[in-house]
Amino acid sequence: MKFFLAALIALFAFTGVSTLHPAQAEEMHKTQIVVFYSDKCGTCKILDPKMKEAMGLLNDSKIEVVKFDFSTEETKAASVALAEEKGLSALYNSFAPKTGLVQILDKDGQIAGELKRDDTVADIASKIVSVVAANS
Repeated sequence: MKFFLAALIALFAFTGVSTLHPAQAEEMHKTQIVVFYSDKCGTCKILDPKMKEAMGLLNDSKIEVVKFDFSTEETKAASVALAEEKGLSALYNSFAPKTGLVQILDKDGQIAGELKRDDTVADIASKIVSVVAANS
């Protein structure tokens, strides 16, 4: 498992933005991980720590996590505004108020993967790295 994670990290580093001119890096769209979350969601409680661990292993300069939180009326309202700000209103409207759902979007904003409750940390890292590498 450690070798697998090390290989994923090496692949991620190889596809990193650091080899690009800063102006090119700014123009690149990041891979987005869109989380539909609630404090009351059992799947969220299982998936969230695994996702955070996987993200800690990766260079996150090419990844943006967007979290839509349905825990309270205030966080729901903030999520609507966040969806609009990030240009994700269509995705938001497609899935809200479903929770325990994590979509990986490619640089064009298309769904390129999904994180599942039963995914291991290595599975999550692998899925994210695959989309980031395809975006490079």
